[in-house]
Amino acid sequence: MTISIDPDISVLVACTRPELIEGILQALVSESDSVSCELLVGGSVGNLCLSSNKVPVTLIESDPAQLNQTRQLLVDRASGPVLAFLDDDAVPQPGWLRAAASLPAGSREIWTGPETPTRSTPGALLAAQVAASILAEGYWGHIGVGDRQVRWYEVPFCNLILRRELLEQVGMPDADMVWDLDDFDFCRRAEDQGATFRTRQDLRIRHDRYPDRISQWLTRKMRERHRTGSKLVRYPELYLQIPSVVLAAALPWVGLAALASTGKHRWHFASACGATYLLLVANEAHNHKLGKPEALQFGVTLIALHLTSTAALQVGIASGLADKARGLPDKNAPTRLGRI
Repeated sequence: MTISIDPDISVLVACTRPELIEGILQALVSESDSVSCELLVGGSVGNLCLSSNKVPVTLIESDPAQLNQTRQLLVDRASGPVLAFLDDDAVPQPGWLRAAASLPAGSREIWTGPETPTRSTPGALLAAQVAASILAEGYWGHIGVGDRQVRWYEVPFCNLILRRELLEQVGMPDADMVWDLDDFDFCRRAEDQGATFRTRQDLRIRHDRYPDRISQWLTRKMRERHRTGSKLVRYPELYLQIPSVVLAAALPWVGLAALASTGKHRWHFASACGATYLLLVANEAHNHKLGKPEALQFGVTLIALHLTSTAALQVGIASGLADKARGLPDKNAPTRLGRI
């Protein structure tokens, strides 16, 4: 197959880990006989050497700390009518390229797909299994299963596909927008412009979000939830639209208030709530068709995730309130907040 000068799709990767890009290129090459595509990589690419006689590669050196500035440079050089954004640790799985390129002309849908762990260690597989639970993150479009419409806050830049004309209408996030606000900012503005969002199972990626040890994954989730709590205080107009954030922030206080209102029956109430929660966890383990040892590991990890994430979120809220009361600026804030 000769390299097309008019690709069906442009794949854009803002890169901080150049050693991972070869995996993305090989995944695209494996499908390039049926879909013409180009790969554009920006960021830390000075020592990167990529070549293929099937997929043209464009390398753009830029500040790896400025992901959105890099993405804008990539968009400016891209020539495909469909644009697909990937993280450098997100490797497309078989069928991804064909599915992504099928986004119809004139579509106002933005697509994403689920992820599977890069690592095959027991800890990574268990973390991914727990994350996919409906009692954890399984309702999110980029983690759960099923082809369905999703909300704007469920579509991350690590696997985001749209038509060029829609991107030009919405506009990229500001160059200094931080990593955990940029996709929220973009997709929220896209929804305001009439865009809808869909997750597709054939847009699956292999994503390195699950470390080898469960303790490492729980620590990562705690850091994420702490930032979420702080940003809930800073940007309530954004985060209060996300039901899972509101539920996690309010549920401990609602539970304490309900416990206080039950008077002398508070311990019966607490026991009933605890038993109901454990039954929900046990039922979720059963739904995953796990054996007894695996079900126990699953349940313990899910409970640990709930406890640590809830605590981290509350600490983040308290930290955000304290910083705001003292008049301290958000060190991670973008310069222009009116677009959020």
